Amino acid sequence: MCQLNVRLKYLQLTFFNRWIEVLPALRTERIETEQVHDEIVRRHRLKRIGKAVLLALVNHTEEEKTAREKEAFKQKMRSKVGVWL
Repeated sequence: MCQLNVRLKYLQLTFFNRWIEVLPALRTERIETEQVHDEIVRRHRLKRIGKAVLLALVNHTEEEKTAREKEAFKQKMRSKVGVWL
């Protein structure tokens, strides 16, 4: 019985020591795998959503430009009306 307990403790110690030795390698492998997967997801999102975002940005800038031009035209007309009066 004593010999069994000694053997069990030895196995537990060696197992946990090996686990502690292997754990950093497992962590780095997991981090590398996550980075690869994140890159794949990033590329997919860029392809999938990028065009829509760029089109929305172009539309927004065009709307702002027309709004500025309208405002400038209004100011120009008001100044002309002010000069006439």
